[in-house]
Amino acid sequence: MSRSLDRDEQLEAALDMLFDRERAYEDACKEFASAESEYRVQYAKEYLIASGAVEERKQTAMSKVARFLAERERTEAIRDFTKEKVRDAQLAVSARQSLLSSARRTNEAF
Repeated sequence: MSRSLDRDEQLEAALDMLFDRERAYEDACKEFASAESEYRVQYAKEYLIASGAVEERKQTAMSKVARFLAERERTEAIRDFTKEKVRDAQLAVSARQSLLSSARRTNEAF
């Protein structure tokens, strides 16, 4: 019985970890969306201000919004990393659920 309780506690801990990681992922998604929006707005402004052929305007705009693009890429990397951490936690919960279910079936068989 004590062993089953340990597994229950482990499952609860894994669920808590999953919840925390999901919240971090949600925050990372919001930060990425904000950075993406800011980048697009700044790029559009710079593109409209620039003069010359289309390609020249694009290059001018890109060079002026490089810091916004860097921030967008940074937040995207964080978002992707936290997404993988959520997946990892989901797998841990699933594994613990399987072990707990198997242990209960074994106990019921005896």
